[in-house]
Amino acid sequence: MLKGYEKMELPDKSKHRNVKFEVNWNNDVDDCKAVRVTIDGKSAVIDTKYLNSFLFMIGDPESQKKMIPQKMKNVRHFSKVVTIEATKDIPKGQKIHIPVEISVPSEEEFIISSLKKKHDKGQDVFGKKTSSAPKEKGQNK
Repeated sequence: MLKGYEKMELPDKSKHRNVKFEVNWNNDVDDCKAVRVTIDGKSAVIDTKYLNSFLFMIGDPESQKKMIPQKMKNVRHFSKVVTIEATKDIPKGQKIHIPVEISVPSEEEFIISSLKKKHDKGQDVFGKKTSSAPKEKGQNK
């Protein structure tokens, strides 16, 4: 994107006059918010978003593809079956199996795995030591 004042003159197809395009000509239109088009001394100001829409509309498919912003994310899929042992409202001891599937973007995967590692070492999610490590099965309360 252009930061300062820029001017460009393009020839008319009939070669009788030039068409002048200007951006950032004053503080109200910084960051290429608008384009001033001048033909034969008469000026018109066009918002850049309308000009971009027009250029997209008249462009061929290859040009249109270049104008569309694209983001790419790598996603990992995790599947696990969670088992819950009920204590009320259904027969005691009956187990419920729930299949769980989640999709995690790779940026967040690193954060989630680092939180898990801290928790496994007897620390909370902020890295502070917890008062006691989790008790193993069969230990006294």
